[in-house]
Amino acid sequence: MGDICLRVQWYEADFSWNGQEFQAESIQLTEVGPADICLYALQQTDLSQLEREAILQAYADTYGDSKPVERSWVTAEPFPPDVLDQFRFNLALNHALLGQQAEVQDYLGRILATPSISASRWVTPAQTFLENYQTADDTYRACTAAGELCDHAFVAQVMAQQWPAAEFPQLSQTLRALGVPIVGEGSLDLGDEWPYRWLAIRPTYTFTTEMWLATTNAHSIHLLPLGTTTQIAPPTITMSGTVALFPLADGELYRVARNTAANSPYLSQYYYYATSSWEQPPIPPFVVQYQQLVEAFWAGADAAETAAALSQLAADPAFVSPRGYHYYLGLAHELAGDEPAAVAAYLQAWQNCCDVYTFGGPEFTMPNPFAIMAQAKLKPSNE
Repeated sequence: MGDICLRVQWYEADFSWNGQEFQAESIQLTEVGPADICLYALQQTDLSQLEREAILQAYADTYGDSKPVERSWVTAEPFPPDVLDQFRFNLALNHALLGQQAEVQDYLGRILATPSISASRWVTPAQTFLENYQTADDTYRACTAAGELCDHAFVAQVMAQQWPAAEFPQLSQTLRALGVPIVGEGSLDLGDEWPYRWLAIRPTYTFTTEMWLATTNAHSIHLLPLGTTTQIAPPTITMSGTVALFPLADGELYRVARNTAANSPYLSQYYYYATSSWEQPPIPPFVVQYQQLVEAFWAGADAAETAAALSQLAADPAFVSPRGYHYYLGLAHELAGDEPAAVAAYLQAWQNCCDVYTFGGPEFTMPNPFAIMAQAKLKPSNE
């Protein structure tokens, strides 16, 4: 299920076994990231209903209706002056996809009653959306009526993933019933076991025609936007060996890839490779030895011998502790019965509390899982 508010940083979930797989019954976020990263998380089309509800609830509890910070954590660019209304609209859209009419009216009503600036771009779309929305099935029509500020393709993708794969033969009729303006369609054979259809879509607020690719995994239907097109015809497919390639609007070639967990499809850019000579920087010997020791430890190597060998690595003048080093050192000492040495190593692992990423913008800090596990091993001195 992944990180949901980067998709959010940490969450707790309760699962039950349905006879074939574990299914989440409840999700609660325990640490929430910056506001626009939460909204970025909500833009992911593969969120389950529970995940989407959890992020919306965590956002409401953490940020309420407050204006976000001045600069985006996602792009590192300053927010537009009407960003609060933008956030309100996107939150309302996600509630609409869940059929939560009261929340939709609440967020859009705030735009109409107290716009963040007098010239807010979101007032008219909010009014139009409200006039066209009554139930979750109205979301696509309401979105297209609201105009280009509402991402109609995102809405269609989220709705489609709620439909079982068995309904794929009726996909065109289902989409048309929801208001999707299909102006051309047809079947495609990409040489694998999955069904495919191309769909040409022309929203009412534009003269641009969009190309979508529809397919399934074992559970649900998936829509993959391929960009804009100038003609209503099947997308041009180039075969590279057994791989079918599609040109997108950026001129690059893409292929349909699938993740290994659920065969969920996604578009992956295709790269041409040429033979070249290069030298890989040498890996420090202590890193190789550390990896070998950890693998052997998990395979059943003696804990005391592993602890001694891990300690010996630090004698290298060039030694820089690899990620997880002090945790595994503490675990080896613990299993060997050397509690003082284990506590010392766990305390050191706990100090390495965080991983820092930039994501092309400001630094973003996330908890280090080895530090969390080390903290869980330690007990207060008064116990």
